[in-house]
Amino acid sequence: MSDVAWLDFNSAAPQGLAQSQAAPSPPWERQESYDRDEVRASLIGQLESVLGYLYPHGFTEPKGRTFYIGNVNGDPGESLNVVLRGERAGLWHDFATGDGGDIFDLWQAARGLPSFRETIKDAALYSGAASTTPRRMPKRRQPSGGDAWGVPAATYRYTDANGSVIAEVDRFEWEKDGKREKAFRPWDVTTRRHRAPEMRPLYNLPNITSAPEIVIVEGEKAADALIAQNIDATTAMGGASAPIEKTDWSVMRGRMVVIWPDNDDAGRAYADRLKDYLEAEAGAASVTILNVPASRPEKWDAADAEDEDLGALIRAMRAGDERSAIKAVKFRPWTRIDLSQIPRTQFVYSDFYARGYTSLTVAAPKVGKSMLALAEAVDMATGRGIISGKEADKLRVVYYNAEDDQGVLDGRIAALLEHYDIDQSEIEGWLFPQSGIEWEGFHLSGGDDGEINETLFSAIEAFLVENEIDVLILDPLQDLTDAPETNDVFRRLGRRLRRMASQTRISIGIVHHTRKMAPGVQTQSIDDARGGGALRGTSRFNRILVPMTEDEAEKADVDNHRWFLRIGDMESNLAPPSADVNRWFEKVSIQTPNGEHIGAIRPWGWPDAFDGVTRADAVRVQRAIASRHDEPPRADMRSNDWAGLIVASQLGMDASSKADRNRINSMISAWVESEVLTISTTRDKRAGRDVRVIRPGTNQLSED
Repeated sequence: MSDVAWLDFNSAAPQGLAQSQAAPSPPWERQESYDRDEVRASLIGQLESVLGYLYPHGFTEPKGRTFYIGNVNGDPGESLNVVLRGERAGLWHDFATGDGGDIFDLWQAARGLPSFRETIKDAALYSGAASTTPRRMPKRRQPSGGDAWGVPAATYRYTDANGSVIAEVDRFEWEKDGKREKAFRPWDVTTRRHRAPEMRPLYNLPNITSAPEIVIVEGEKAADALIAQNIDATTAMGGASAPIEKTDWSVMRGRMVVIWPDNDDAGRAYADRLKDYLEAEAGAASVTILNVPASRPEKWDAADAEDEDLGALIRAMRAGDERSAIKAVKFRPWTRIDLSQIPRTQFVYSDFYARGYTSLTVAAPKVGKSMLALAEAVDMATGRGIISGKEADKLRVVYYNAEDDQGVLDGRIAALLEHYDIDQSEIEGWLFPQSGIEWEGFHLSGGDDGEINETLFSAIEAFLVENEIDVLILDPLQDLTDAPETNDVFRRLGRRLRRMASQTRISIGIVHHTRKMAPGVQTQSIDDARGGGALRGTSRFNRILVPMTEDEAEKADVDNHRWFLRIGDMESNLAPPSADVNRWFEKVSIQTPNGEHIGAIRPWGWPDAFDGVTRADAVRVQRAIASRHDEPPRADMRSNDWAGLIVASQLGMDASSKADRNRINSMISAWVESEVLTISTTRDKRAGRDVRVIRPGTNQLSED
């Protein structure tokens, strides 16, 4: 506002001056409508004298922070307080009735006006008549309760699960007639009024959201005493006097709850009512009321025992009749259902990613887990089956990599597109590749105990739902937490990820490193993941990536074992490398459109021992073995008369090559199993012992 001289009630012109010398009249004297903000600014500008005008029997405490009066009718007393300074100036609260409001509510009550329209008009006319209205400043003196009555002893903040403030409660303490008194004044942040919200949040909500057991007390001071000793505690706004149904107890569903009542009849009655409500309406798993010892003083609570070991106190008070206080767990009995309607696991990709579940991929560094995860993401987004071998519906996939920058991710995607001849249009709007290098603080959990970052989880869940994401891949998990790599930390994080997958109905792929192998250990299992096997228990599907060994490379007749890896489950890393349970992949170097050579991954099959071998070849081998009827060749490949030497001769293979020897041995084993050949025992007269030899089997082959 540009013209504000009339706001100062001290600037009234002296009586008898000419009208032209008087202060200019406010805007509402020249109009029939009144602006609420303008009138309020006028009243707040000289609030103390305004209140002195409304309530002649009121007074202000010496520091000019609070005005006191008995009630809205103006009776002498101290029950009704009005804030004089700061952002809450003009707000009032009557501790006797619990009523409260702003300066307009007070003006309407004090003047007995029927409507807000009349109220704002009356207040505006008063402000406009400031030059002729006698100024009445209230007296200043200490309230009978002392200076503490005007200044809160403490202010308690009530927030939502993400930490945003919903309401505050001021606690006032004073002495009267030698007795300690207290009162509380709530503040609704949303409506900016001194009142409790319509639906009241619980105290300490962010910290009890993930707590397995919660202690409920009467009052914030008692809750703070427990919180200070690392006990998950809360209270309802207003304590035992608050209506139970006006508090949001939803966080109690499925939790173990302990109620610590104040040591009086009102506290015990409140505990009984609350226990019934939490069991019947809130869905708490169990509710226990602590047995406060009779030796404790009247109204004794946790705040009175803040110097004691509160955890030990709770255990002692729980021991009284815990069995009768705890609600029995109700296991679901089997009832007849339509077995054909049992929901099936909804796999979205291969037999590893399923809706509502998490899937864990574990591997040592440099094996190729990021290459495989990104290749699978591209495969899901295109639906081509380039990795899975099976075409499917396209999926929307978020691939978040916390180790590599965006340029590296884009280059790897370019290599895959080039190698599999995929146009970018096939992944536009379907693949969301995101580097986390520039995203500081993107941690799903943190702190020594691995506290869950619920704010970040909520933000991620919002994106997943809004964009109809099917699969979220997090690579690697240890870079998404700022907590120690312990079993408990990863178990807590794994459970939260599983809950997110279930609630959003997506599939979550978790990529995770193994810890360093101990000396002498040749192979790793899923339990060698960092943080132990905790994640395995929270994931529905688990697999480990195993690099090819030098010995396997020689058997497979490949030049560099580092370019090959296989997928196994918890035990398949112990299976033979050629077993069907293993799925092999090869890393290849692809030249991308920018001229750079970048690694990509493609399926690879373990060489079949019979590749290039015909039925005629098998016939020749069988006949050559038969020709040695009198001196059959040995079954032991270490023997100088090994049957494999005959196979090598007939098929043109090199029996001195380890790869060919292994291949020949596999062929002989297969022929024995199909009875083309057979193993029998004969006496070696020179050695004086029985030896195993190879003879023709009952399955006589012909070239036809």
